[in-house]
Amino acid sequence: LIAARPHLLRLDVSKCKALHDDDALAKLSSLLRGLRSSGKVRPFLRPGEGLRHLYFGAARGPTATSCRCLQRLGLQWWAFHAQPSRGSILVSRPLFPSAGQPELIRSVILVLEHSKSGSKGIILTQHSKLELELDLGWDLLQIPVRFGGSCGKSLLLLHSSQELQGEEVAKGVFLSSDEVVAHARDLLRWKHLSPEDLCCFFGCCHWEPGELEAAIEAGYFASAFCDPAFLVSTDLSSDLWHDLSALLW
Repeated sequence: LIAARPHLLRLDVSKCKALHDDDALAKLSSLLRGLRSSGKVRPFLRPGEGLRHLYFGAARGPTATSCRCLQRLGLQWWAFHAQPSRGSILVSRPLFPSAGQPELIRSVILVLEHSKSGSKGIILTQHSKLELELDLGWDLLQIPVRFGGSCGKSLLLLHSSQELQGEEVAKGVFLSSDEVVAHARDLLRWKHLSPEDLCCFFGCCHWEPGELEAAIEAGYFASAFCDPAFLVSTDLSSDLWHDLSALLW
């Protein structure tokens, strides 16, 4: 179907169970990238060439392994349900109970840690009145600091720069502590880092062992993987919740 329609841009595979696992998506990646029996692969698709969007809806089956296949295809704005793990996201359900946790209403959370010891994440969609002021020498740059959660008092930097020391939480997305603020300022001054590729967060979310799984089971959150382009943007807002909700439900 896809091979016969080279101008196809968007495909709804939410009801196509044959594509709801890693092996099937890997084969699709090979098909679209021109994998031959000789093992030679033609270059990645150029921007604007071929399929751009896959809609998975409520489908379950793909794992983190499929993220790389979708990225190699050059696909944009994709998301699929998956078990929580480092680099996954939590999208709160429309009827999330607001009692005691109003910051989680219509929120998107990036999972930083998930293990038997508990889980940790940062809210991507909550603004605050705080700002990080950096002196670039010729100008003062004010970067908004978002509310990452009610636990902890540390400043966290989410960015797409390999030059900044940090841990890669998703493909091309890195997390750094406030110890690299001076280095970030220098990279901004030398224009090795764009302000649009740097997001700051104060605090984080924490779940005791089993709490996050119980919240997902109760229907408070949808756990998923998404296009990393969603994660580092100066335009993180409630629109992010609407965009991801439209892809997952």
